[in-house]
Amino acid sequence: MIVGEDSFDQLRVIGEFTFTPREIDCLACIFSGRSSKFIASLFSLSVRTVEAHVHNIMLKIGCGSRQHLITFIEKAHKEEPFRRHYYSCLRKRRFENALKDTRTSIKQKPIWFIFNFSHAISRSSRVRVKLLETHLECLGHKVTSKYKEDGISGKLIITKYHKDNGEKTSPLTEIDFSDLEENYYKTAIDFFSNFLSKEIMVKIRGEVDEDEGEMEDKTEKNDGKEKRPNRFYRGKNKVIIAGCFVIFISLLFIKIWMSFFMEKESPYNNSNLVSLEGSHILNRKKLMDTIEAKLNRQKGIKSVILMGIGGSGKTTLARGFARSKKNICSLEILAENPQTTINSFRESAYILAKTEAQQRELDWIGKIRHIPTRDNKIVRFVRDRLRDQKEWILIYDNVHSFVSIQDYIPRDEVSWGNGSVIITTQNSNIEHSNLFSPDAYMAIGELSTDEALTILLKILSITEPLSPKMFSELRECLKVIPHFPLDVSIAGNFIKNTHILPRDYAKKMKQYSSRLQDSEPSLLQEMGISHLTRNDIILNSLKSILEIKPEFKEIALNIFILDSQNIMEEIICLLKDKMIVKELIFYLKKYSLVSTMENRPKSFSIHRSTQKIALDYLLDDLNTHKNTVPLEEIYGALEKYGREIMDRFDYKRMKLFLPHLKEILSKEYLPNTSKKEELRFILGCHYLYLNDFKAAKKIFEGNIHRLSKNDDKISRARNLEYLGNTYKFLGKYLAAKQSLREPFDIFIKVQEG
Repeated sequence: MIVGEDSFDQLRVIGEFTFTPREIDCLACIFSGRSSKFIASLFSLSVRTVEAHVHNIMLKIGCGSRQHLITFIEKAHKEEPFRRHYYSCLRKRRFENALKDTRTSIKQKPIWFIFNFSHAISRSSRVRVKLLETHLECLGHKVTSKYKEDGISGKLIITKYHKDNGEKTSPLTEIDFSDLEENYYKTAIDFFSNFLSKEIMVKIRGEVDEDEGEMEDKTEKNDGKEKRPNRFYRGKNKVIIAGCFVIFISLLFIKIWMSFFMEKESPYNNSNLVSLEGSHILNRKKLMDTIEAKLNRQKGIKSVILMGIGGSGKTTLARGFARSKKNICSLEILAENPQTTINSFRESAYILAKTEAQQRELDWIGKIRHIPTRDNKIVRFVRDRLRDQKEWILIYDNVHSFVSIQDYIPRDEVSWGNGSVIITTQNSNIEHSNLFSPDAYMAIGELSTDEALTILLKILSITEPLSPKMFSELRECLKVIPHFPLDVSIAGNFIKNTHILPRDYAKKMKQYSSRLQDSEPSLLQEMGISHLTRNDIILNSLKSILEIKPEFKEIALNIFILDSQNIMEEIICLLKDKMIVKELIFYLKKYSLVSTMENRPKSFSIHRSTQKIALDYLLDDLNTHKNTVPLEEIYGALEKYGREIMDRFDYKRMKLFLPHLKEILSKEYLPNTSKKEELRFILGCHYLYLNDFKAAKKIFEGNIHRLSKNDDKISRARNLEYLGNTYKFLGKYLAAKQSLREPFDIFIKVQEG
């Protein structure tokens, strides 16, 4: 087996997680106990690149250490495929090293090989042909592939061609693709024997035919730097060597004795937090200072709740704060539901178990068959270990429902000891809960422009002062990117890895549509940057909400079609029952898709990026371009509301309602119906009532121009009447007289007819 599709097909998807080929390579080496330095050497990568891949894997799975990755593989029953993949990587590396050594040891003129085969070969055969080309290049030769429609689909015909004298021989050999797939190395070696000596072939064959144990030892030896024997180890210094051996045995004995009698260990390594290294990490000092201030104002077990939409950097902020507290035991609990919470407690228990007695206690707990009893004892074990610490920090990450996990959150200082709890959640409804102090809640919003620019410059590796042109391009690019760490990080990595100019990326984002972004997530995933985008987060949340009740779809369309700011609940309640509307708003807050206005408790707002993605999805899902019924009902409800506040001369509500009318009418891609024309008339009336006569004049004149193309005389007369009144307020009395005369004539004709 060669390293490639055989392993990747089995390991690409494990459970709900999808891995890239390079992530599979790293997981295979980690499962075999290899360090980042060894992995970097094996795959010719930098250590930082390997660490970045490992970090992305941990984020994807939701774990905090290499031991947890091994546990994940074992639970998925993928031990054998990963082991085979690891040895396959070793064999491939040693084979290529042997070919490169052969190239340097013999002085052979380059040979030009021509590969002829049919387009009809399978994908797996094409992979192996490409690998054979690579290995020939390792020997210093050149290869040209030619596809022939009339070729034999089951054969690879190889011709040798000497470039110096132009001599082209008859076909050197024919290779059966079935042989190439079943045993690549044997077939490749047989082919190399056509132009390499027997001695060299014996050496190359030995590199591939070694057993796995020998291969691993040799690879590790070759990847490190071999040192020459030091004079210190010669025979005349045997006494010194013996003395060193005695000292070593003595130190080993002391260490064993101390570990036996001294059960407590320094808490400094009691942490499962993922390393915070990467260009997208930003030191948000002001927010960290706010967390510190909130904790200092509390007594007993302190708590802070970080609320915000996915991608706002809540988890990174919590981890950064915990890591800034040196010599404090810090643990992260994945608290999406009770099962993930207890699993995280179990992993934390093994981190905190430092003595043999504690390890034996955990083993005994693991054998308890009654699950509630076993889970309860795991939590108690962690509680007792934390109580022994001087101070601790527990991060409860991605909490969905507080009721389901509240039994796992520390309350009693006597039982748990001195510590702090940091909770990250999208569920902004927790603000109405009495579980925590009112001062504990903290909303995490967008980055400032300067913070977003700092992340972008880090990712693009720009350290020198920017030229005015580049600075202007980056600022323009940031104008169309939501200022959340996730979005800025994705944009920066996309620009960096695709070599697209910032101004071109800005144009792409201006034309943004969730229906046009299918390529971006897959490309980013191949780069190992992120497995979730803003589009994924919002749509996954929205789909979960819409599955609860079918009535939610039409109400959600009404919400997302309006202006994103100052959306009044009373407008939405015109469409459906008040209780259903409040229920939908509750779930939207749960996923932080909307946020409550502090000075207007019965109003809420939406981030513009959220609004655009959600509206694109809803318009597609409801098929509004063909079926205008949902929009007609929404237009009708909004028209009714607009007329009611006009009849009451409610100028305050008119002022709040005006941006929503403008937003709906600005969406030219929405179907144009008679109800939409009524909304245009209402908009003009609102401008007139609010004394914005110039805006009212523009609206009414536009309405009249459109109505001249149809026979709706009543609507035309009504717009002319209000246009005449507008001219009057502007002091254009002659124009007002002419505008008011025509509607009078129209009304007379309609009455006579």
